[in-house]
Amino acid sequence: DENVATLFGANLRLTQVFAFTIGGALGGIGGALLVHQFNFIDVQTTGVMFSIFVLLYVLMGGTQTAWGPITGALFFTLAPEGLRRLAELAPALRFLEASRYIVFGAAVVLVMMWRPEGLVTRTLVDRIKRA
Repeated sequence: DENVATLFGANLRLTQVFAFTIGGALGGIGGALLVHQFNFIDVQTTGVMFSIFVLLYVLMGGTQTAWGPITGALFFTLAPEGLRRLAELAPALRFLEASRYIVFGAAVVLVMMWRPEGLVTRTLVDRIKRA
């Protein structure tokens, strides 16, 4: 909250520039690691679905704490592997692997209905710290 930060004496402009710089640096490092992984860069490497997935990481995890996007990214990274493993163990469930986008869409709708603020909220983090 900008008003509260100003009341506490924080230099608002410096804090905003610092946050933008750190975010840009992390984005640059992420892009460099992506190029290193694939050994080249192409327009198709980061398509629209990639951007949508990154947005879903944040929305599913929550925006109130730093743990929210991490939780969302873990969920969306581990869920396809879990579906793939489940399809290997139970051939009757092989359709789950082929329709993973439908499963993800249903998961997003259910989480947004159950917890509109995301999976990890500030209240949850405070409860964990007190425990």
